[in-house]
Amino acid sequence: TIKTHLYYFSFFFNDTATTEIYTLSLHDALPIYKIESDFSQKDYKKISERLLIDKITEKASLKGRKFASKKIHKAEIWLKATSTDVVGESVLKAISDIGLRKPESARFGHAVYFEGINESKARLMVKKVLINDIINTYNLTKVR
Repeated sequence: TIKTHLYYFSFFFNDTATTEIYTLSLHDALPIYKIESDFSQKDYKKISERLLIDKITEKASLKGRKFASKKIHKAEIWLKATSTDVVGESVLKAISDIGLRKPESARFGHAVYFEGINESKARLMVKKVLINDIINTYNLTKVR
């Protein structure tokens, strides 16, 4: 039997930016990767360090971001399966180029964190500003 694990990589920039949102666009979002395979933690670390991050300005995490505030919502924005994910396809190929077997899938997306607003306002912001219903899908979850 083949055991499959699904991991999300979240990347955090070493920046002193405030948590307030002044403008909202996908340029403000954190890149995330969904890689479906049964790689070990060591393999995922190798993938993130060799392919997905700039070690000087970014950090990778398999756990997600930590917040002090209690009212946090996270929107994950992905291309629909019917849209071509060129970044995900490149990651898929690059993983085998660094000596690991090709995963079942690799997808690239964005994560946006909303602090201090309720779920309905966060959902409205995602729908009105961050996604295109024709090519994007999203999930909104309460982090804390």
